Amino acid sequence: MQRPENHHPQLNLLLVLLILLSACGGQVDSPEATASSLESKEKVSADPAVIIRERFQEIDGWLKQADLSMDSMEYDCPDDPTGGRISFFRKAGELVMIKHDYYQGDHFGATESYYLIDEKPVFIHLTEESWTFAGPEGSDPTVPNTQDNISEFRFYLNSGQEPLNCLRKDYVLRSWIELPTNPNEVPNKTIECGDKVTTSMEHFGFLINGMSPFSGC
Repeated sequence: MQRPENHHPQLNLLLVLLILLSACGGQVDSPEATASSLESKEKVSADPAVIIRERFQEIDGWLKQADLSMDSMEYDCPDDPTGGRISFFRKAGELVMIKHDYYQGDHFGATESYYLIDEKPVFIHLTEESWTFAGPEGSDPTVPNTQDNISEFRFYLNSGQEPLNCLRKDYVLRSWIELPTNPNEVPNKTIECGDKVTTSMEHFGFLINGMSPFSGC
């Protein structure tokens, strides 16, 4: 018996498509919805705050896992009680972080940590610490009590190296207190982005070239 001819190929194709859509839940995003979703994702990925946070978490994770190569150099200033160490951290050859520890005299020290994208800082964490003898006399008079005054600064930068946001927290650590202040519990305060971030950026210009930021060193 001869097979009847199919006079409606377009109708058959439509039926096949309907069956496939039904099997997939019957929902297809419109071009407008798809474009809106993509645009939303692009906006999130382009948000400087998101980029900085993700980069910080990425580098911090590498540090905790000891997954970065590191080399460092030390310097001393012959005519000034200043010296320090510059450390370079790399991932697969890419420079991702510079850390600068330095002291000025016996009672002041600081650490500048630069988190980089394309060898440009997007986040700077600056910690300054000064200390004095203070407090009651301890059980051992040869070991006096001390007080550390600490200030932490956080600078968030855009791709043009301009500050987006600047934060500060201050706290005191006293050696005679059994339960010292937990720095993580001290809130940050928003401050004007002024001389501190400018100085840190000036330092970075020297540090990335393996040079001390202080003249005569």
